Amino acid sequence: MPVIAAEGDSVKRGATATFGIDYYQLGYQTGQMAVKVLRDGAKPGDLLILTKPIGTGIMATALKAEQVSEEDMEEVVASMCTLNGAAAAVISSHGVHAMTDVTGFGLAGHLYELARAAGAGAEIWASGVRLFPRTLEMVALGMAPRNSRQECLEERRVEVATAGVEEFIVTCMFDPQTSGGLLAAVEASEAEDIVSELRAGPAPHAGIIGRITEAEVPVVTISHSEEG
Repeated sequence: MPVIAAEGDSVKRGATATFGIDYYQLGYQTGQMAVKVLRDGAKPGDLLILTKPIGTGIMATALKAEQVSEEDMEEVVASMCTLNGAAAAVISSHGVHAMTDVTGFGLAGHLYELARAAGAGAEIWASGVRLFPRTLEMVALGMAPRNSRQECLEERRVEVATAGVEEFIVTCMFDPQTSGGLLAAVEASEAEDIVSELRAGPAPHAGIIGRITEAEVPVVTISHSEEG
């Protein structure tokens, strides 16, 4: 069973946790700590759960460029100020196989690390990945920060399965996150129960966003949905 590191028991939301801060440092200023667990336990057939929406990097870039308002950022900030400890406890109570937090490498980059550690492949079902409001609009305006997309695609760590996945959505899969959610590989038979418990408690936006697959060479495939 993976061992979860202790996490700060409070969130410091004083002057440094207002809209005027550097969003890329918010995780440290709020006392957020990475949840450290085993990363090599994922198995083909496992379903993947993500506990928070993504898009913090894009939205923070848009705020700096004055393309969004502080009001637009409220859900983003609330998410970044939510610690992962309670969600990690829920997932671990069901026998998680592997888990990590989603940070600077983006969702696709961190999933590749899980797949590589397990000697397996993985799928992201893009239609199941929740984005913060206005994230796609901001990508269309060129607000995506520097990310690992080009490197991952060129080195074939990540591939896009079909033309049915919009380019802007693919970009979001690589968005570097500040105080992002948890990405967990769990037994398929447990996934729905875990998501239900998360949504009723610490992670209302949790969802199933993909699966671990058999693969000779680790690779993450981004597709529109489970059907392709």
